[in-house]
Amino acid sequence: VEKDDGTTELAFARVNLPETRLMHRKWLAETKLESGWDATMAEYREKGYQPDFVLGRRRNFLDGEDRNEVLNFSTQCSTSSLMNEAILELIDAIPFRKWGPHTGVVCQVHDQIVLQVPEAHAEETAKILARCMNRRYASLPNVVFTATAKIARDWKSL
Repeated sequence: VEKDDGTTELAFARVNLPETRLMHRKWLAETKLESGWDATMAEYREKGYQPDFVLGRRRNFLDGEDRNEVLNFSTQCSTSSLMNEAILELIDAIPFRKWGPHTGVVCQVHDQIVLQVPEAHAEETAKILARCMNRRYASLPNVVFTATAKIARDWKSL
């Protein structure tokens, strides 16, 4: 729901368990997720491992097959590879304490990297951050990973 001040407020509907199950079944029927999951499990069982599509790492699940872990591994590991490479490149370009104490990379959470920089360097830093995070890989020739940088005075504004 859009408010008068330009902000958006999420409205939640109360749904009981049978309605939730019905929506879930309908959602699965309208997507190809289940057939994709089945294909992923079959491929895993055939190869004996799940790949990281970016850097080629793999996991064999020697501690036992867990469907959720098998299905999530390639996405989670590939995302981790992307972020690891981006943050290493970023730290080369913007070393810790580049502009004094408490400047540079503050943290990385999932697919986000937060930096603290002097205001005069915000635009330049945003371009460097975007360059480090926008990537292509030979292992995924038809995929371009894109990111945009946002500038704010505090985390709440992001």
